[in-house]
Amino acid sequence: GERVCDVALYYPVNDFWGGVKADILAEEFDSLGREMEAKGIDFDIVDDDVIATSDAIERGLVRMGNACYRRIVIPKSAFIPEKTKALLDRFVSGGGEIYYSADDVVPEVKILEGLGKTRTMKRKLDNGELLCIFNEDVAEKNVKVALNAKKTYYIDINEGRIYNLDALDGAAGVELQSGEMCAILVTDEDIKCEECFAPTNSIELSDFSFRRTNSFVIGERELESHDIEEKAEPIKLGCWADRVGIEFSGSGIYETRFARPSNSAVLDLGEVRYTCEVFLNGSSLGVKVMPPYRYELPDGLLREDNLL
Repeated sequence: GERVCDVALYYPVNDFWGGVKADILAEEFDSLGREMEAKGIDFDIVDDDVIATSDAIERGLVRMGNACYRRIVIPKSAFIPEKTKALLDRFVSGGGEIYYSADDVVPEVKILEGLGKTRTMKRKLDNGELLCIFNEDVAEKNVKVALNAKKTYYIDINEGRIYNLDALDGAAGVELQSGEMCAILVTDEDIKCEECFAPTNSIELSDFSFRRTNSFVIGERELESHDIEEKAEPIKLGCWADRVGIEFSGSGIYETRFARPSNSAVLDLGEVRYTCEVFLNGSSLGVKVMPPYRYELPDGLLREDNLL
């Protein structure tokens, strides 16, 4: 879709050139930008040249190529040349808006709550709007979607599936683990969805055994991998240091068994450092190299007694 971004952050280039209060302005400019990112406000950066060359100032717009901004955020301490001030006055007279705080810059379509350290981008489609949401925080985030008159759909990018947010109880929010991304589609159209899949209860797996399979060591010329033959022993989940020592670098196999769940199931490994491959009854469910370390367990592979 077409990117939607009508907010620009003013770059006080004259202050940076002058050097009198460059450090102060640099910190203020940086913190303001980070605050806008934290609030889920998508923005670009403009300077005096962009404002001066815009051909739509009289209509309350700052244009640069295909980009078009109607809201300009300015650091409070920034020096603005007289020529730019005059252009910004015409910009405001034409309907443009100027802000000095990220708190006042409300996204045009405010349907997201609890963003925190998430990055959002909006795309305009022929049949509605698409919001891409990425959790860049180390903690899990719950993104709430305030439903409006339009239909709202949740797109699971990892699995390539689309669900109606009504069926997923959008009021409760969408859980995004660290590094996880999803998309929200807002449209008037009826979109064909898959059956809602939402686990109703959780079972904690226990009685794990563990054995090392190989180690990585520094050889004479390069990093070397050495196979390890050892017997599996019971282990508590968590840091390996107590089991293999703090200097160990390599891989190993965790193993446990569990009874067949009463309905569809998802395996959530929680914190992993840093890559994993899961085998269910001998069949690989794939490799994951970043959160979320979750796997949907196929019904066809589940048995009454399962080896993980």
